[in-house]
Amino acid sequence: MDSAEAEQMAAALGAQDARLSRQEEFQTSLASHISLLSSQIQGLRDLFVQDTTAPRALTVEAAPPPTAVVHGSGGRLAPPEKFAGEQGLCKTFLIDCSINFELTPHAFPTERSKVAFMMTHLTGRAKAWASAEWARDSPLCFSLTDFKAALQRVFDPVSTDCEKAQELSRLRQGDSSVCDYVIHFRTLAAESGWNSTALYDVFLKGLAAPVQDLLVPLDLPPDLDSLIALAIRTDNRLRQLRRERSNSSATAEGYPRTRAPGGPDLQRAPPDQPGPFSTEEGGEPMQLGRARLTTGERLRRQQEGRCFYCGVLGHLVAGCPARRPTVVRQLAAPGSASRTLTAVKTQSTRT
Repeated sequence: MDSAEAEQMAAALGAQDARLSRQEEFQTSLASHISLLSSQIQGLRDLFVQDTTAPRALTVEAAPPPTAVVHGSGGRLAPPEKFAGEQGLCKTFLIDCSINFELTPHAFPTERSKVAFMMTHLTGRAKAWASAEWARDSPLCFSLTDFKAALQRVFDPVSTDCEKAQELSRLRQGDSSVCDYVIHFRTLAAESGWNSTALYDVFLKGLAAPVQDLLVPLDLPPDLDSLIALAIRTDNRLRQLRRERSNSSATAEGYPRTRAPGGPDLQRAPPDQPGPFSTEEGGEPMQLGRARLTTGERLRRQQEGRCFYCGVLGHLVAGCPARRPTVVRQLAAPGSASRTLTAVKTQSTRT
């Protein structure tokens, strides 16, 4: 072997040695990275176990608010409701998706990933439309702004501020409570763009007539929120009075009814109220236009020999010239003849 071949062989061996050295360095570095990655994975596992056993304590200690609530509860964030293209629900669906994008930004690194997330929560005709756009690789699928605008244009094309204002101006309380009316009113007011003065007048105009009648003699508050609070209190009190009166009427009408022989139905009087023909023990029947004598008055007249009826000396109640037969007419049932009851004078042996 000459010197030239020896030099070539030495150069080849040197190059091979250098490659082996680099290979060893690479393997050493790879082992170091693998060890580091294993440590990180183990740390994540420990963190997951702690988050499962004590999620609230971990959230408080892991990061400052409000980031702790966002990232610490990202896995527990409720997804938006499925949207099938119903009219009036498109805006709510877009807001729900925007909340998810804001609270979990790390989960949606690109515009296309956000569009894909929205498509997974579509159903029905909305899903069919979005799938067609995705299949043809539409530019809408690469821009979240364009996709949202197209979705709203297709499934909620008439939801404008002007129409919301018109609906608000036609809103009336009707038979619903003021609380329900306020919820609908505030929902439309948020989308109408009207100022507080206009909203004040529209709210007052939409109240039911009984509530407006009760507000007439009052000094109305200057701001809308105070007016709403006053209207709610007034409506609650009005409904409470109606319930109390209804219960009182039901109680008064709850006494059993009786039927006189051959006569109409008569309602039995309450126990603490005497009937029209009731008498006290040992007393005279109640006369029309005259009050019943008290026990003391009856005793005084008896001792002085006065008439129990007119109070004059010289005769008894049986022969009182001022006493005339009392005629009581009883209402007859529909279709039957009326009946007349005539009081009969009886001889009294009282002194």
